[in-house]
Amino acid sequence: MVDRPHILFAENFDSYSHIIADNFLALGASLDILLPVQVAALQTLDGYDGILLSPGPGNPIAMPHLAHIIRLNLALPQPLPLLGICLGHQALGLFFGGKILTSPQPTHGKLSDVFQPISAPQSPTFPSILSQLPSIIQVVRYHSLTIDTLPSCLLVTGLAATGEVMAIQHRTLPFYGVQFHPEAHLTVMGTSIFKAWLQLFGIFAAQQVTTLPACKPKLTKSAIFSLR
Repeated sequence: MVDRPHILFAENFDSYSHIIADNFLALGASLDILLPVQVAALQTLDGYDGILLSPGPGNPIAMPHLAHIIRLNLALPQPLPLLGICLGHQALGLFFGGKILTSPQPTHGKLSDVFQPISAPQSPTFPSILSQLPSIIQVVRYHSLTIDTLPSCLLVTGLAATGEVMAIQHRTLPFYGVQFHPEAHLTVMGTSIFKAWLQLFGIFAAQQVTTLPACKPKLTKSAIFSLR
């Protein structure tokens, strides 16, 4: 386990990012909080142990800095653990070829049950960050967009009763996304989700991840930076 993981927090101007930061600081991590313009200017991820993509307003299609940091991470010989929350979750799905759709029913500050699909495929490398939680948990959701039509390299680990994707992870890399807000007071065991992600660092540090992604991003670098 990394004693004090150094996390790059890509901040997307969300009202609750400070609560996420407080959660991770309380769990023993150190954070560098970077704004979108700073993320877009990054040329290296040296010195970091993991990446957080914060929630925020808007559509990830119009936010090339999020695709940039995922691509920068994928270029590493051993990509760093990554966690996307809400907007960050959507950015991860979009990057690997998922579609961003308008939710059938926008949910802002609403409580929902999230369940773990019983028959869902499991990653051969990294456990789900929901695996130690009850099979159904109550969470707080703030979103009007959702990801859909996921490629085979992304596994669905959490669903809403409506069928909307609430949690994903990459099949062979330590990349995770949750559509809901673990930091919200009424999300059951939200801190446990953050802790589960940090505990991955011990698994990650003990092995070399050499398997290439099972699918490639649909957007080229030139396409990403033309989305303005």
